[in-house]
Amino acid sequence: MLFLAYQSAAGYLGVRFYITEDIFMKKQFLLLLILYLPFQIMANESELVKEIIGLKNEVYSQNKRIQKLEKLLITPSNRTREIISGNKFSWHKIQNWGKIKWGMSREQVEFILDKPTKIEVDSLDYVTLYYQGKKSGSGYISGNIVINADDRVTTINKPVM
Repeated sequence: MLFLAYQSAAGYLGVRFYITEDIFMKKQFLLLLILYLPFQIMANESELVKEIIGLKNEVYSQNKRIQKLEKLLITPSNRTREIISGNKFSWHKIQNWGKIKWGMSREQVEFILDKPTKIEVDSLDYVTLYYQGKKSGSGYISGNIVINADDRVTTINKPVM
């Protein structure tokens, strides 16, 4: 209920109640509330949808990162492991080492040179692929390629043949 109080320098004079204005104010408030709430709800829904989309994108990127890290993961007790390669010795050919370029993926490197003879994980950010062994006429040869966490070649150390 709306009321007005009149006060003068001498003190409190009285209070008048305006019932008709009070009902009118309540009706205006309810009308504004009825008009405002749907827009507020829609605004909240659009913010929630944006937040959900953002969270889905974040989960997607986190999953991709986890997959990359899992590919690099080697148990701590086995940080270096030997790989038994088939009868392929494509890494023995210096021409194949010339095909390896910065920015290539590990899969591309292994397609050209075959599986490495040894893999070493220096940290979660880098994997070194070693190609080592004896080559008739050259003796013991060794080369390596460093791959970063983005699965890209960053360093190429060709064997001397």
